[in-house]
Amino acid sequence: MVKMRTRPIGVSLLAALNFLVVAGMAGVAAALLVRGAAVLHSPVAQRVLQREGAGGVWFLVLSTVLLAAMMGVGLLRLRDWGRQLMMIYCGIALASSGLMVIAEMLRFAVAGALAWLAGAIVAGWILRYLTRPQIKLAFGAPVKSKAQGA
Repeated sequence: MVKMRTRPIGVSLLAALNFLVVAGMAGVAAALLVRGAAVLHSPVAQRVLQREGAGGVWFLVLSTVLLAAMMGVGLLRLRDWGRQLMMIYCGIALASSGLMVIAEMLRFAVAGALAWLAGAIVAGWILRYLTRPQIKLAFGAPVKSKAQGA
């Protein structure tokens, strides 16, 4: 008999968040098909569009869809690779958001700095949540105790 692990509610919410990203980016992909790359107004998309053209924007959209789908499935199925992939993503998001906070403050753009700071806080919270011993156990990952010299 296979013992079923219970999925923590936070993990379910993170998986659902990833699937919302997939749905949103699929909407962006549909808009790109209908209206072309001009529908993208975000500064990041505009930079990619200027440097790489529509192919770069498509790569950005499709890679986001693929990554979010992989993380969502991995989290829903309690696969440790899904947790680790989400942790890597959040680590990169935390580092880049921190750098963007500094860049925005150097431009005296307080609103932009606060938005990036909020993103950094969310990424840090998710990273901390996924490294908790109870969450690691839910994914079947080995948990070091203090007695083992963690």
